[in-house]
Amino acid sequence: MVLEDKSKIRNFVIISHIDHGKSTLADRFLELTNTIPKSKITPQYLDKMGLEKKHGVTIKMHPVRMVWQKEDAQSRHILNLIDTPGHADFSYEVSRALAAVEGAVLLVDATQGIQAQTVFNLEMAERQGLVIIPVINKIDLESAQIDKTKKEILGILKTQTEDIISISAKRGDGTVSLIKKIIAKIPPPKVNLNLPFRGLVFDSLYDAYQGVVVYVRVIDGKIKDNDRIHFLKGGVEGRVQEVGVFCPDFQKTKILEAGEIGYIKTGIKEIDKIKVGDTIVLSEFCQKTFPLPGFQVSKPIVFSDFFPQNSNNFDAFKKAILNLHLNDSSFSFAPQEREFIGRGYRLGFLGLFHLQIISERLREDYGIDLIVTHPTVSYKILKLNSEEIIANSPEDFPENFSKVYEYFSFVEIITPAVYLNKIYNLINNFGAEILETKNIPGFKKLKLIIKMPLRRLMENFYDELKSASCGFASMNWEIIDWQESDLVKLDILIAQRKEPSLSRVVEKAKIEKEARKMVQKLKKYFPPQLFSVPLQASLGGKIIARETVKALRKDVTAPLYGGDVTRKKKLLEKQKAGKKKLAKTTKINIPSEVIIKMLKE
Repeated sequence: MVLEDKSKIRNFVIISHIDHGKSTLADRFLELTNTIPKSKITPQYLDKMGLEKKHGVTIKMHPVRMVWQKEDAQSRHILNLIDTPGHADFSYEVSRALAAVEGAVLLVDATQGIQAQTVFNLEMAERQGLVIIPVINKIDLESAQIDKTKKEILGILKTQTEDIISISAKRGDGTVSLIKKIIAKIPPPKVNLNLPFRGLVFDSLYDAYQGVVVYVRVIDGKIKDNDRIHFLKGGVEGRVQEVGVFCPDFQKTKILEAGEIGYIKTGIKEIDKIKVGDTIVLSEFCQKTFPLPGFQVSKPIVFSDFFPQNSNNFDAFKKAILNLHLNDSSFSFAPQEREFIGRGYRLGFLGLFHLQIISERLREDYGIDLIVTHPTVSYKILKLNSEEIIANSPEDFPENFSKVYEYFSFVEIITPAVYLNKIYNLINNFGAEILETKNIPGFKKLKLIIKMPLRRLMENFYDELKSASCGFASMNWEIIDWQESDLVKLDILIAQRKEPSLSRVVEKAKIEKEARKMVQKLKKYFPPQLFSVPLQASLGGKIIARETVKALRKDVTAPLYGGDVTRKKKLLEKQKAGKKKLAKTTKINIPSEVIIKMLKE
């Protein structure tokens, strides 16, 4: 399936905010090109993952090769589409897809207009130098505001009104015109078949029989079965088992050439050596071929510890983590071990929704019952000897330090003006600073730029924003840099013994309130012992809050009847002394379920 005329290839993506109709538009493309017969198309056909159906969002990018031919053979074109995620937590997926194409369809919902993620994805596409085709979707709905949406698009994109296409992806209205626009406006790939092979890895997965399967955009040259290949960043080599294209399932071909998008079955079993964004070359040219630009390692900003519920399942859990990481290289993982829980991994994510999806994939796709701890962010700490360290959890904090720095972020909020007062109150409650407020023409919307600690942003700020705006506000954010903050480490002691996994990083001004809340919560979960157990919160060795779990009561005077009261007193004093001795000599075994309950909240 080699197309001789590469000028007939169009490589493009669909980008938009969540729920603006990307997957539905992809369904219409599949139907119009007869890639999938109309009778077999189900809604969101490319979203094969169960979680994508469950949440109604695209989580993984989905490439597909389509053939468009309506008149004679001269009109035949190959349309390579990559359907991208819309959620901010999966922007790394979008950036890799943008690097593999020449154009982008910018899809905007006619009932909602421009949203924060629309702007963010557009800016990424413009930085890649892609041709942008603006499209208004859902024009069939009664609440569609087409003219106002056009004004909004003109406000963020340098284009003409006549270049904006109006469609209904659900009914198919205008989708043929959109395909013709894609063919007319998006340029064909620049190809040179005489250069040594170079391919950009934009996704990957693992096949138990044929090893790692990489999704590639071929930039130069050609690749075929049995060629020896080399990954420039990973430094690993393999022999090509099979090449092919996405229709949308794997379809084997004899060769992949410059300008095409397809897959390579590498035969490589070293999962950790394959990186999304890496450059593949032929082994014989690995010393003479330069890597493609733009490779970057994703930087997780939210961390959480994952443990299997049953410690005997650790090997299966480890294998699941490795396989999942190949399919989503944007999360990080490092071994972690807890005294009362066992072995696990500390995972790093691009956001809270990313964390949720990975945990659900481990549970549903791999059948792993998990313990997931409360998410934290990274801190930069200046120790007393001026050494700088990065702490991804409170446990990593040194006992003594001079300064703490945390990530701050710019948050862009787009909201209807009617909800502005509620959003102002929310911003104040989260300790954020408003930097800029400006009007967006068309829908009577405002764009707010605020600055806030990433730590606070991850404390359900997005959910609170949706609640304050009745679901109409949207947001996008980006990390600025480290900034000094007045933060301290709060330690929790159980029977005078520090429990590191319960430590927290809190603002100094709120330390007493947080300390009382922690010990009260712990008291609720901790089972009574044969003696009293003190639960304490400590700041730098100073106890600032305390609760006591009272000892189990046994009436030692019950066998007595009548007689002198001193006999009862003697027995009670003896019991009291025994409890004191027991408290000093006995090491408390903290029930693992107590730690788990505390970590989950």
